[in-house]
Amino acid sequence: QNKGRCYNINETKIACDCKKTQFYGEFCDIKRPSCDPNPCKNGICQIVGNNRICNCTGTGFTGFDCEISRCFNHKCQNNGICILKQGIPECDCTKTVYEGQLCETPKCPLDFCLNNGHCLLNQVNQLPYCVCNSTGFYGYRCNKPICPQNYCTKNGNCLVRDDSAVCYCDEGFTGDKCEKPICSKDKCINGGKCVVVDRSPFCVCAKDFQGKSCEKPKPCPVGYCLYGGKCRMVNGMPRCNCTQTNYMGKKCEKPKKCPEKYCENGGICSIINNVFICNCSNVSYTGERCTNKVGCPDNYCKNGGACEIHRGKFGCNCSLTGYGGEQCDQKVDGVMCDYKEPGYAITAFKPP
Repeated sequence: QNKGRCYNINETKIACDCKKTQFYGEFCDIKRPSCDPNPCKNGICQIVGNNRICNCTGTGFTGFDCEISRCFNHKCQNNGICILKQGIPECDCTKTVYEGQLCETPKCPLDFCLNNGHCLLNQVNQLPYCVCNSTGFYGYRCNKPICPQNYCTKNGNCLVRDDSAVCYCDEGFTGDKCEKPICSKDKCINGGKCVVVDRSPFCVCAKDFQGKSCEKPKPCPVGYCLYGGKCRMVNGMPRCNCTQTNYMGKKCEKPKKCPEKYCENGGICSIINNVFICNCSNVSYTGERCTNKVGCPDNYCKNGGACEIHRGKFGCNCSLTGYGGEQCDQKVDGVMCDYKEPGYAITAFKPP
């Protein structure tokens, strides 16, 4: 049939040749499948033997005629979009806050954690939170610096250690925030200089002082100053202060002398308790330096006696008065006391 060609196989058997027809079968009575028009929706039509097939490879579709999308049964969740990559369905979750093969797993928002913080989701409420370990920051989104500006004042550098701010101080400073100078202004006294040794203050004292704060004068050699002189160190050398003694010299070894003619009018100078003293007792003068002449008191000598001063003492000359006694106040009968010197008398007969 259908323009098939009949031929003899042998004397008793015949067959149909259907090659040049659109049919096949024993009698060319079955229509061959055709790819024209193409019955495949999204694939390539192929004739394999006497069968028509649709090759859906790489199309993202399946079914007899490649009519079923492979995304049909690939259900992306949470607004994920099914896409085909080399014919294999996948879920595109980039425009969602989810991830996973079906966009089923919540994920952190993009750039939620700052400064290299690591974002995680709370397993109970699925809310994001940040782990800021070793970032130098803290806070809900790792947005707060552990070392804020000027945390360590201007005297140190802030570093993060065990997620805490630690100040490493410049030389010469200490304190939690490097706010304290190791060498305070009044640490070393008496001209001492403060230096830092192993991050501790140390006083380098001037020549004449010693002690932790240079508070102690260096001692003089024992017995250096004589006769009660006071010794102190000056520029590293012992010096004697002799002002409170009656001595002078480098070591107070020389007796002091009164200035020449310090006491006038024959007064005798001596040094008592480091003070010049004039002894005017044997002269007829008085005053600090024997400058004031001594005068007899008025009417010291009675009955016409003459007052005289000898060696600083008052005396009465009673001669020719007929009186005697210390002040010519005693009547002398037959004898009289003749004047010898003030304070002295001799006995003599009064001439007839």
